Amino acid sequence: MKVTINGQPRTLFGQGNGPIDAACHALPGPWRIRQYEEHALGQGSDAQAIAFIQLEQHPCRPRSGVGIHEDIITASLHALMAAINRCLAEWSPADRRTLFLD
Repeated sequence: MKVTINGQPRTLFGQGNGPIDAACHALPGPWRIRQYEEHALGQGSDAQAIAFIQLEQHPCRPRSGVGIHEDIITASLHALMAAINRCLAEWSPADRRTLFLD
């Protein structure tokens, strides 16, 4: 997975029982999925998908994220990142820096 952290491009690797679980393991942090849902936003093979993810992890309260994309995996990754960003918004700058140090 290629991401940008603090303005620096990075390639992260993770393993799991699927792409979303692997992304949780690849991203630095204590991320665990509490709930996951996906739905089509229309009919047919060109319909967009929407994904909802709720994280359950200390030190933040459960936080949710939503992603929409033509590809359900991409929609799910967008939802995961939205939930993580909401959680990180509650952390102090010092805690966020510690999480993303090499």
